[in-house]
Order: sequence, then structure tokens, then C-alpha cells
Amino acid sequence: MGTLRIAVDDEPVFTWEGDEAAVANLREIFPQHAAQAGMTARAFAAQAMRNAPTLLKREDTRQTVMAAITWCVLDLDTRNPEHPGKIADYIGCTSFDVNIRLREDGGYDVEMIRAVRRYDA
Repeated sequence: MGTLRIAVDDEPVFTWEGDEAAVANLREIFPQHAAQAGMTARAFAAQAMRNAPTLLKREDTRQTVMAAITWCVLDLDTRNPEHPGKIADYIGCTSFDVNIRLREDGGYDVEMIRAVRRYDA
């Protein structure tokens, strides 16, 4: 089982733990929820990322926003030639620390702070 520790502008906001089955479930269910809101999964996740500080504080949106952010982070490329693919491909044996940096123009950047495989710890 792996872990995603998510921060926004260097402030920890939530931790997600899961394995390959949890990733598969999220990949299946989240796009359906986004479609019910009239959006693609990518657009819904981007909106959640941009508005995370506000939406994560609200009980009525927190779980959905956490799912959106998690879905987006799992779908990111590792950007590591020794471990090619998506973060989701390694979640079974790796923990990731990720920071979402909000920009003044309303956009965001996702920074991989650290990735630790279980057998590296």
C-alpha cells in the first residue's frame, strides 16, 4: 500500500492511502462523478486544484475535492526515466509527497517533493 501526502502551497492538507485496487476504483468512479457535474474528469480535477484551499475547508465538498486531487496526482507522469509511467503505476510500493503550488494567474503547478519506495525506507 502506498501513500500520497498532499500539500497546497507547502501546507499539508490530506493524506491518501491506497493500493492498486483503490487506484482502479478511483479511476473508474471519479470520471463518472465529474460527468454528473457536467464536466470531464480533467476539468473537474483542475477546478478542484485551483480552489483547493477553500473547498477543502467545507464539509460538503471536502471528500469530492480530495478524490479529484488524488485522481489528478495519480495520473501524473513520474518524470523519472528509471521509473517511467504514471504515479498510479507505483502506488502499491511507493509513498509520494506532493505540493500543489497555486499561481497568481489562477493556474497551479504540481511539484513532486519526494518519492520513497517501501524497500528504500
